[in-house]
Amino acid sequence: MRRTSFSKLAPQDEPLTQEDFELASEAIAEGENFLTFPAQYIAPDSAVFQAAYEIYKQEVRDFYVTALQSYEDSAKQKTATEVMQDNSSGRYSFLSVLVGAMDQLENDLYFLLHQIELPGQPGAWREAEVERSRDFQPIDAEDKADRLTKKYFGSRVPASDATKSNVASAIHDLLGVGYDEDDVEEAVASQSDRQAQAQSTQSSFLQ
Repeated sequence: MRRTSFSKLAPQDEPLTQEDFELASEAIAEGENFLTFPAQYIAPDSAVFQAAYEIYKQEVRDFYVTALQSYEDSAKQKTATEVMQDNSSGRYSFLSVLVGAMDQLENDLYFLLHQIELPGQPGAWREAEVERSRDFQPIDAEDKADRLTKKYFGSRVPASDATKSNVASAIHDLLGVGYDEDDVEEAVASQSDRQAQAQSTQSSFLQ
């Protein structure tokens, strides 16, 4: 559209010969600001191109509106299973291949090291093996920490103080909170003591 609407230089009276045309072209290319023949600029009516531009602008707008609507519809229509299938065939597939390659590399290294360290014990060459998780789902740290707290500190899962200390440390890790292991163990032991005292008092009252 720009090329079509650009003004053209044309002879004013009669058509030029090929020789005159070539001479005029060379003069213009060399920067001459005058011509040796009567000339004029011709251009089509600008109203035509203004109307074409308005049509083009509306078409572009309609395209983006339609594209956005299509995107929203496809996002709404996808089920959780379809999203999982897309991930499995895309990002998760690549991650599975990457994890498998890393596991294989480390297992090969351990195998060679054990051959060097224990040349006379072939049965021990494959004792050390690495296998990373293939679960690439994002983790909701707060939700997982809340579920662990309810299960292990809400009397839903019987557990020793050592287990509860490990769970408490895992909760701190999930929430990104710094902690001291001795303090965690002390707090768990103190809580267990209070619960034992409360149960003993309740039993005495019932008797």
